[in-house]
Amino acid sequence: MDKKKRGVSQVLSRFRGWIQAGATLLTNLHLPNFLKGGLYQGAGKTVCVPGLNCYSCPAASGACPIGAFQAVVGSSKFSFSYYITGFLILLGVLLGRFICGFLCPFGWFQELLHKIPTKKLSTKKLKPLTYLKYAVLLVMVILLPALLVNDVGMGDPFFCKYLCPQGFWRGPSPCPWPIPASGRRWAACLHGNSASCWRWSC
Repeated sequence: MDKKKRGVSQVLSRFRGWIQAGATLLTNLHLPNFLKGGLYQGAGKTVCVPGLNCYSCPAASGACPIGAFQAVVGSSKFSFSYYITGFLILLGVLLGRFICGFLCPFGWFQELLHKIPTKKLSTKKLKPLTYLKYAVLLVMVILLPALLVNDVGMGDPFFCKYLCPQGFWRGPSPCPWPIPASGRRWAACLHGNSASCWRWSC
């Protein structure tokens, strides 16, 4: 069994870049929208894709699970999304970190950044920051959209609007707040361990 697992692992590792590229293309099929200046708003946007993939990207063919979850939590009509929660649990049980390593477009982009030949620095001392993602999930994704609401009872998607670097570089948002977060993340990808640049916030 161990030899079979090693064989499968080696095959997957060999074609990992192609798998990531294919997953990125499948979740962003509507490339002509970059020229048209519009968003795809068809039935595919009612389905969540695995991985971080901004809903506001012109090419996006599906919905980001984090963005969709925030939209429901911050809604005045609903307080909890069983569909999205169940979707995330199912993928977590079946695929685990495979999503981050093979299916997430943002993870692939960061790995490409890491391959740029620059001086690489050790990130061992920053290992405690890997727990920061749980605080981000609790505060930015769940609590703030649910508690800080406007006059009609709707909350902002705080993670997407203020922190998500994916939304900054691929969505058409004019908000300047994600710029520092994106800058730190790009620096981590260029100069740090290739795994460290996304584990701090997702």
